Amino acid sequence: MKSIIGFIPARSGSKDIKNKNLKKIGGNTLIDISVLNALKSKYLDYVVFSSDSDKYLQLVKKKFKSKKLILIKRPKLLANDGATNFQVVKHAIELLKKNKIRTDIIVMLQPTTPFRKNIHIDKSINFFFKKKMKTVISITRTRYPPFWMITKNKYNRIKSLIKNGNKFTRRQDCIDSYKPSGMVYVLKINTLNILLKKDKILPFNKTYGIEFNTLESINIDTKTDLEYARFIRKNYIKG
Repeated sequence: MKSIIGFIPARSGSKDIKNKNLKKIGGNTLIDISVLNALKSKYLDYVVFSSDSDKYLQLVKKKFKSKKLILIKRPKLLANDGATNFQVVKHAIELLKKNKIRTDIIVMLQPTTPFRKNIHIDKSINFFFKKKMKTVISITRTRYPPFWMITKNKYNRIKSLIKNGNKFTRRQDCIDSYKPSGMVYVLKINTLNILLKKDKILPFNKTYGIEFNTLESINIDTKTDLEYARFIRKNYIKG
């Protein structure tokens, strides 16, 4: 029997924030938040926590006791900046096959989105099955119209990033735009194989988006993001 498997990739190295995945928001680390809410999902048969760090793996093993949880130590080859999360997921899938755990559906859950809850995971999976899709990713509205963004050359001469983007003179005239939020990726194993073969990222081919609001979609990359998330957690998002 094939399962729906959630994957939490948690690399120990981080340039902007040392041990980023161990930083706390609301009293819990980013790793704790991700694992806890993944285990609460009613659709995930297994939750795979993959890390290059023995410390991370031991912390998760000690804190969470669940038959759904599988811990995988990733090789050094997949622990550098050049390795993608999709490569990490592929490595985990190959190991799971050896233990006769197979899947057609992959749900990737990055630990850097601290306000993703089990309801977001299950809503994304339900959307995936209800519409019989191949790929669903979480998205959120952009704060600034991309049509007004610019590039510059070495002489500091600027021009619109998007051709004719300056024809939009008012924000309300701009077409609604979105960006991947990084909260949830639901895809079939065939899509994963194609992405790796063609060296692409999502969106690819027929990818559909499920929208979540900007506060829920906060993604932590920098120290400023972390402090902002802590402020939002304290003042706006409870529970």
